[in-house]
Amino acid sequence: MVVRFFNTTMLKETQIRYTMEPAEAVEVYMRMIKVSRSQVAVKDKLQPHKFSKDGKDTMTNLTIEKWVRGEKSGYALACQRGEVSHNVSLREGGFLYAAEVFKALSVSCNWQDAKPTRDDAVSALTTIKNHLNSKPQAVGLLRQLHAMITGPAPARR
Repeated sequence: MVVRFFNTTMLKETQIRYTMEPAEAVEVYMRMIKVSRSQVAVKDKLQPHKFSKDGKDTMTNLTIEKWVRGEKSGYALACQRGEVSHNVSLREGGFLYAAEVFKALSVSCNWQDAKPTRDDAVSALTTIKNHLNSKPQAVGLLRQLHAMITGPAPARR
C-alpha cells in the first residue's frame, strides 16, 4: 500500500511516497484509533522505514499525532524524509475516516480483481461434478452452475 504526502505549493521532488505492508496499514489504523481516544496530546511514531539507493540510506518516519491547545484539539499525520516534512492536519471525523481507509485498504490490497475465464469456470464445474458425481441430489446444483457459466439451457421442444 502506498500513501503519498505532498504540499501543492512545493516542488514535486519534495513529495514523499510512504510504502507499507498490509499489516503495517492495520497497525497504523490501530494506532490512529488509540491516539483518537487519548484525552491528552500524544505523538506516536512508527518504526522508521529505511531504504538504500545508490549506496545511500534514506530514513522515512510516520508520526500519528493528537494536539491539544486549551479547549481546542486536532489530529495530524506527519511524514518526514531527510529535510522534507509534510504534516496533514485533520479534524476528528477526517482522522477517523482516514483510519478506516487504512484498515480497508490493508485488506483490499491483498486481493486482485481477476475475471475468471470460461475455461476457469468449466474447470471448477468439472471438479465439483467429479466430487459430487455419486450424489443424485447434486444434479440440480450442477445444472444451476452450468447455466450460470454457459447461459440458460435451450428450451426443450
